[in-house]
Amino acid sequence: MLITLLDMAGTLAVWTRLGHFQPHATLDLRVDHIEAIPTGVEIKAYGECYHLTAQVAYVRGHAYTDRSATIASLAATYAFTGQP
Repeated sequence: MLITLLDMAGTLAVWTRLGHFQPHATLDLRVDHIEAIPTGVEIKAYGECYHLTAQVAYVRGHAYTDRSATIASLAATYAFTGQP
């Protein structure tokens, strides 16, 4: 579930940077676990699209708890698959 949360955070970061919906596929998704996931704690994720080309978006981010303790980091690339 953590990987899905981080992938969606990356997707939303791309769409926010573009300012519109554009279909894309996950090319590469790297998740590095930093800490164990606590039981019963809400987990949030943040993604930042830091570079765009005509074909690829580059994203980094992290997952954290309510206490702002980072539990995983994300590095991902997404390839655009269709027209905006």
